[in-house]
Amino acid sequence: MHSIHVYTACGDDPLNNAVAPRCAERAIEICAGLVDLAQIGNGVAHTLPRQTICFDEWNVWDPKRAPGEQGAEERYTLSDALAVAVWLNVFVRQSKFVGMANIAQSVNVISPLMTTKDGLVKQTTWWPLLLFCKYMRGWTVATHVSGGAYEGETELKWIRATVDTPWLDVRLQSVKMAG
Repeated sequence: MHSIHVYTACGDDPLNNAVAPRCAERAIEICAGLVDLAQIGNGVAHTLPRQTICFDEWNVWDPKRAPGEQGAEERYTLSDALAVAVWLNVFVRQSKFVGMANIAQSVNVISPLMTTKDGLVKQTTWWPLLLFCKYMRGWTVATHVSGGAYEGETELKWIRATVDTPWLDVRLQSVKMAG
């Protein structure tokens, strides 16, 4: 597998934060194209399985809100939960290329679950993960939705030039999901 590693978060701008994971989609498309070029350039037979991408770490993390030197214990917002849902949609859309995607970390540090002396706290980012685990089964449905797009500033300036940022993140391909 080829590895990609990205975190997104955009401080106080909830719209920018929610569209930021689309940069991962572009990174996957670029990486998949480079894998194709490498296979072609090296004469790899089309009968061999194509190399897949491992998104070895992904998550929403704002180092200003949760500095690493202070434990990186992020307190997530609704905007962060929406960003996680967009991340998950990206992985579904790009499942042809992505063989594995690992959220970093799952407990305490930049995570959807926090432990306290009184028990477990499920942060806002926990819920999209739970919903995807519970309901993303079978076939996705190819859709076409026409509507507006976020036109504001993005944390990574290149996103505006290379990636669409629609208000509705529903552009799915027909893909058989693991059941």
